[in-house]
Amino acid sequence: DISSIIQSIHCDPQMESTTVCFQVLTSCVGCVTLMEKLRWSVGETANLVTLFGMILMVSEGLVTGRFDLTRRKIPLRTYVSLVIIYFLSNSANNLSLLCKLPYPVFIIFRSASLPANLIVSFTLRRHLYSLRQVVAVSVISIGVFLFTLGTWRGEVSVERHSARVEEIIQIGDIEMDAYVLGVILLVFSLLLSAYLGIKQEELYRDYGRDTATESMYYINLLTLPFMLLHSSDINRSMGRLSLSPPIDIPFLPTTVPIPWAWAVLGLITVLQYSCISGVFRLSSMTSSLTTTVVLTLRKFVSLALSIILFGTLSSLTSHHTVGTALVVVGSLIYSPLIFK
Repeated sequence: DISSIIQSIHCDPQMESTTVCFQVLTSCVGCVTLMEKLRWSVGETANLVTLFGMILMVSEGLVTGRFDLTRRKIPLRTYVSLVIIYFLSNSANNLSLLCKLPYPVFIIFRSASLPANLIVSFTLRRHLYSLRQVVAVSVISIGVFLFTLGTWRGEVSVERHSARVEEIIQIGDIEMDAYVLGVILLVFSLLLSAYLGIKQEELYRDYGRDTATESMYYINLLTLPFMLLHSSDINRSMGRLSLSPPIDIPFLPTTVPIPWAWAVLGLITVLQYSCISGVFRLSSMTSSLTTTVVLTLRKFVSLALSIILFGTLSSLTSHHTVGTALVVVGSLIYSPLIFK
């Protein structure tokens, strides 16, 4: 029966890892694809989507009792430190966008999360990785870089995004080149993000993998106040969503009096909940490197779907072909380690 099948999945670590990886890839890709659709229709809504995801996550935990504020295995100060690291990493990345960096620079850093994980782990923890891991990470990273580069070359003007913008930014009494500041912010964000993954791996090692659910709820709850910094952007996004036309369902004589963009946001929120919960489960079951590999594959699949659904197949180049081949090869090399 169904209950015995579910029980066998939880008892078999390899089957459970496979199930969680599938959950992460499908729900995260679905979430990003719908967000892309929403962005093309009503504009950027990332902060609003993030807020709704957090509210659903915390509310579900409180209503079902899975989020028990009276009992906690992990000290609150540990959660606060994780939230601060996450906030600093995200803020540094957003601030770098204001420095008018050439787009190829963003492509390089967008593809460097896996090497950054290796470097930070070795530097801070002296962790040595196998040749298989290093080769797989290198091949996947190069593949994602080439695929992203091919997408950029096919969509935008090379001259417009390659030119280096000469600009000086004043920070107190210090003058700094905007390009240099932007690169510093991107490096800072990348390394902090890698460090956050390693800290979470150590968290589950010290307190047990069963704390993944607890940490998921607490991190989302403690991050909620920071969303106040984006209140004006969130209000603008809500206004744009409300201006979208009502839902038109075939075979019904009248339209449903709900703007279709709000309905899409609801679906995105549910998928985001599944995506985030899957990522937390995966990070408690595997190493931070393996989690980063799965998330990198998710980014690759999302980018490929974006081209297929919102672009044109004629825009595909040799960069896409070679990049896809490298990602597949790298994934095959690394795949035995995911279920190890």
